[in-house]
Amino acid sequence: MSKNVKKRRANKGRVAPTQRTLQLAPLIRRNLMAFVMRKRIKAPDVVLEEDRAALCGPSNSKREPGAPVRWGSTEARLVMGGRRVIARKPRVRQNGEVVSLPSWGEFAEEDALNERTAEQLLLGVSTRSYERSLDELPDELEPHGTSRSAASRRFVAKAKKQLDEWLHRDLSKLSLCVLMLDGIGLASTR
Repeated sequence: MSKNVKKRRANKGRVAPTQRTLQLAPLIRRNLMAFVMRKRIKAPDVVLEEDRAALCGPSNSKREPGAPVRWGSTEARLVMGGRRVIARKPRVRQNGEVVSLPSWGEFAEEDALNERTAEQLLLGVSTRSYERSLDELPDELEPHGTSRSAASRRFVAKAKKQLDEWLHRDLSKLSLCVLMLDGIGLASTR
């Protein structure tokens, strides 16, 4: 028997490396996305803890009276991937008052959510399909704020804000020679 025949028989049950790679691609893609999303939610934790350390100093360190102190954490909402998610927010107090962390305002900013919603809807995504158009997030993040009514409210608010800015802009610096208006007559005034 020739060497080539022996090789073919030996390799008959094996899967080619390219086939194996193609079969693993969807699994890797799905797991990679889950990994990235889990790490994406961890990034604010790191930044917020750095903010708290900058205000309060290292954990378990002695502080002078009246200085900011660590005060546990609470659940709060932040914007991620076109929706709101629940995250742990570290708390700081000073003289009985809550001290806000500088980075939290950026993470919880609703403008990013409103921008994403408006962008999706302007691209032709209906409010009914808004949630399906977003990247998947792990269930432990408890994503919410993606219903069609929530998407519609955000879009209307964003459009109203832009329309108000447009209607109230300063035109005094414009030098107009001619103004042409065109319209459609809808009803007679007789």
